[in-house]
Amino acid sequence: RPADEIIGTSMADMKDAEGLERMRAQLSTLTPEHPSASFDVPLTLADGTKAYRRWTDLAVFDEHGQVREYLSVGRDVTAQKRAELAQRASEARLRTVMSSAPVVLFAIDQNRVFTMAEGHGLDLLNVTSEYVVGSRMDAILKNVDAFFDAVERTLAGEEVVGTVKIAR
Repeated sequence: RPADEIIGTSMADMKDAEGLERMRAQLSTLTPEHPSASFDVPLTLADGTKAYRRWTDLAVFDEHGQVREYLSVGRDVTAQKRAELAQRASEARLRTVMSSAPVVLFAIDQNRVFTMAEGHGLDLLNVTSEYVVGSRMDAILKNVDAFFDAVERTLAGEEVVGTVKIAR
């Protein structure tokens, strides 16, 4: 709604009972020691699309610690929330692929020590992520010159894309 329709109205006039209850619950947590808090509210717009508002509330207390008034600011955080949801969905898809495809996703540091290793390929090599992480790559993998070469080129700043078949 336009600002001129909202200014001066009471939050108690909200049509969304669930949102109103969340707002009341949020306001009840505010104290003189912790007078502000933020929370996100999902809502459905008139056209049926999902949107998100982040409400930041501030309770103003009198000298006796009683609430005198509340100040609330709502911001549209729909784009941010959609990006977060898309990232979570992408991560879930990656976890699904990594848990079923015979591949290993890994990271190593400048000392050639594995800092991350995940994927179904670890099962096929009969090793666990816990076993690999913290180990030098040459202690885990033997006689895989193509892999070692690709790692050295990558550490030198080159972008390397490829597949190396490894058997333990």
